[in-house]
Amino acid sequence: MSEADEEGTFLKVRSYLDNFAQIIAINNGEVIKYAGDAVLAIFNSATDALICAAQVQASTAERNQDLHDDDKVRFRIGLNLGDIIKDRGDVFGDGVNVAARLEALAKPEGICVSGSFYDAIAMKLPFDFEFMGEQQVKNISKPIRAYHASLQEGSEIPVSAKLQTTKNQSQNNLIYIAIGIAIAVSVLFAWLTISTQETKPPEITSTQPANETPALTQPHAIIVLPFDDISSESDQGYFVDGITEDIITDLSRLSGLKLLARNTSFQYKGKTVDPKKIRQELNVAYMLEGSVRKSGSQIRVTAQLIDTETAHHIWADRYDRKLTDVFAVQDDVTQNIVNALALHLTEQDKAALVHKRTNSIEAYETFLRGQRLYRTRTMETNKQAQETLKEAIKLDPSYARSYGTLALSLTQAVNAGWTDNLVEDSNRALELARKAVSLDDQSPHAYWSLAFTHLYRNEHQQAIEAIQRSIEISPSYADAYALLALIKVYSGEAEEVIELMKKSMDLNPHYSWDYLWILGLSYYTLDQFEKANEYFERALERNLNSLRPLLYRTATYMELGMQDEAEWEIEQLVEIYPNLTISQLATRSPISDPKALQRFLSHLRNAGLPE
Repeated sequence: MSEADEEGTFLKVRSYLDNFAQIIAINNGEVIKYAGDAVLAIFNSATDALICAAQVQASTAERNQDLHDDDKVRFRIGLNLGDIIKDRGDVFGDGVNVAARLEALAKPEGICVSGSFYDAIAMKLPFDFEFMGEQQVKNISKPIRAYHASLQEGSEIPVSAKLQTTKNQSQNNLIYIAIGIAIAVSVLFAWLTISTQETKPPEITSTQPANETPALTQPHAIIVLPFDDISSESDQGYFVDGITEDIITDLSRLSGLKLLARNTSFQYKGKTVDPKKIRQELNVAYMLEGSVRKSGSQIRVTAQLIDTETAHHIWADRYDRKLTDVFAVQDDVTQNIVNALALHLTEQDKAALVHKRTNSIEAYETFLRGQRLYRTRTMETNKQAQETLKEAIKLDPSYARSYGTLALSLTQAVNAGWTDNLVEDSNRALELARKAVSLDDQSPHAYWSLAFTHLYRNEHQQAIEAIQRSIEISPSYADAYALLALIKVYSGEAEEVIELMKKSMDLNPHYSWDYLWILGLSYYTLDQFEKANEYFERALERNLNSLRPLLYRTATYMELGMQDEAEWEIEQLVEIYPNLTISQLATRSPISDPKALQRFLSHLRNAGLPE
């Protein structure tokens, strides 16, 4: 679901935020939470807060200086001095709300401070303060004085005082800093996904002592590491990654193997991996690694299967072939692993391994480029993905994977509101997904595309049938279990979701944000709102702009009586998604129970989302 070279711009933004967290810590601050594309932090002194804000903007300007204007990331900062309430690791009250309102008043790349903050800091640091007048802001009864703060010309940013370690300090009169991406940039980064190396949630955390070699729960557990790209040609990463993914897919079809998911595999891309450490971290008996050199019409593939307990090779081979033989190489690697592990293949296994490829290497490469564009999940790359996948279909009208991924791209566009033809594109997506299945009824990805398309057409039973078929073909397909869990929770069957997510997380230990969101959604449906909020928060830590977790966290805030937080969340959402409305969500939501849908929409309406 996510990979470094597919995440592109979003990972760049994430790196800015990670850098800001370090700047905040250096200046004696504490990050409280990430909310959408905002950061909330507290400080013990006004000087530390303003110095930190200036350093953040200076760091951003330095990183932006060599970028085109369209690629620059611009932040606004709001600073307030006020009373707060600190509870269970979060903070509430007017101190927080005023900081958020000031952030909205700030200029891109600017710092806006409140009157109380100005009174505490004026003349103490080399900053100029431009009075912006008294500002009437939402949910604050009295107007607030606002000032634009800027470093005096020719001055250097001061250094914060030494960190104070007093533990029992007052929880009042702390300084708040709210950092948010400017509106134009926020839209650019919406709908992207990131991955992290955080492991399983509390329900399924292993109790194995860290210094012991784990007893493997399944003898034939295996991970396929991303093959190294040693091509002489530039930008062949998508092609080499495609080979890795195909081998993962082929091996995931075998019932005798436990095959870890692509998302987990690609966490190790470009890294030197110790087999014994992999065994310790992931509880796998074997790992497959290799390399690909593509040069003109020739290809060289090396592969080796390694025992993670002994770090010895069980099997290794090298293939020097024509580029058009790449699929035969993939099949041979799979068969050699079967032979090396002495796997007994059932008739179903044998049938699953007989699936259709394309005879056009050009169609295959075009498909891989389209798939890469689809996974970046922006409006622009979605359009590019659709055009690229249409080109792949023209090159080979019988290649199922191009149809399936084009169906996903159209469904993604419908869900995100990136099309004016919602009904037409939804119908076209279903047509394409069905075409993919008809062309290759042994493709787990084709059935996954069909299930996903049915779900967002509110055709839950058809979606369940399609995803169950995907799991039958590929028993180690982690994302299939996760999608089945999502369909179940939207169908009102949340009780089954936890076990399904345990299965998917076991197959994909380095899971992405949407796994956490599905768990949060299940707890929300079961009216366990505190727990739901915990998982929504964790999902948003991995992907700040994920629309669904943001929406459901807002609804959860309303259930928990946190009206101010819910209203602030909606303000941020409307900036990121200016066309978002209640009516759009009502038509696009896959919630099957009308009462549950109305409860969800009512919460968003009462929090301020426009009709």
